[in-house]
Amino acid sequence: MNKLKEQVKNDAKAGRYPNIVEKQIKLNQELDKNQRLLKKEIQTVLDNDSLLMEWRRLPQKSFELIDKQTQLAEDLTEEIINEEQAQKFKSLINAEFDIFYSEPVCELYKSDF
Repeated sequence: MNKLKEQVKNDAKAGRYPNIVEKQIKLNQELDKNQRLLKKEIQTVLDNDSLLMEWRRLPQKSFELIDKQTQLAEDLTEEIINEEQAQKFKSLINAEFDIFYSEPVCELYKSDF
């Protein structure tokens, strides 16, 4: 049986069976084509897998962004409160300054000296 296979191969190489050689060439071309398609499919699957992983991480990322946004809002609120307190303090100091340096108070202190 092996001798027969070997003989057919040798005859095909020698050109005695041109249709077998043509079929072999076509099969090799088809194999190459299928290998290229398989590589593309594998790459597509890998790309889709990475996209799927990103898709799965979106809820986590959105929660992280919400937390960050909440923290920024809290910081901004704290800054606004601090600014309001600073303005009130400044107004209070200005009011005390105005009262202290008003004419009646100045006259009162001048009279002590």
